[in-house]
Amino acid sequence: MLKPDPEHPIVPLTLAQARALRYAAETYPVPDMRLRYRVIVAVLLTTGVRAEELCALNRRDLHRTGPGGQPALWINGKGRERRWVRLVDWVLALIEEYLADRDAADANSEIAVRGQVSAKPADRPLLASREGKRLEPQQITDALRYLCRSLLRHGATSSTVRAHAAAVRAIADTVHPHAARHLYAIAAEAHGIPIRQISRDLGHATLATTEAYLEQGHQLAGTAAPTLSDLITAGEDTTEWPGRSTN
Repeated sequence: MLKPDPEHPIVPLTLAQARALRYAAETYPVPDMRLRYRVIVAVLLTTGVRAEELCALNRRDLHRTGPGGQPALWINGKGRERRWVRLVDWVLALIEEYLADRDAADANSEIAVRGQVSAKPADRPLLASREGKRLEPQQITDALRYLCRSLLRHGATSSTVRAHAAAVRAIADTVHPHAARHLYAIAAEAHGIPIRQISRDLGHATLATTEAYLEQGHQLAGTAAPTLSDLITAGEDTTEWPGRSTN
């Protein structure tokens, strides 16, 4: 069974944190970065792919009509094992908008150099930096943390922004793309998706790994801590304790 790193355990994202990350990406003020951030967040949250898998995708791996006629990504997973992951329509639309913007920027800045051979469009990375370089997994982690911090720096009085900022405050310096995979597994199980399908979606080699994801998510669900707290504090009137204000 998969055991979490005792120094750096992966804590699954909550749905509130997932929504906050999506809000931060959707409202990011710099247009080209907003388009890239939207794709990163949406794909991680709705497919459960690893950061390494997301970075390894080429344009040819995006299939508008995959198995069963559904949009899909052809993932190159661990051990070079290939698998399909479904893309929902709104995420495909975000990817299409991002790619169209990138192509327009490339067309405006392209300079022909003697002897230079450009990669065929299909071989180009699906996600790239402004310079056209393939993103690295650490850049995916950095993007999530930057989005969290952008909410904390927002300084707006909107109740929506305050709620999203509160949701990510505790994870702004530690959030990791793997936390989205854990949320994917836990939310899928909670809504009746069979564990074998969840395992296929996530590209796990064995069901034991998927079971470990789910077990980590359930570890505190039945804890006795609240019961013990109620027993210990039952009937207490702390206002009479020394140093407690009665105002």
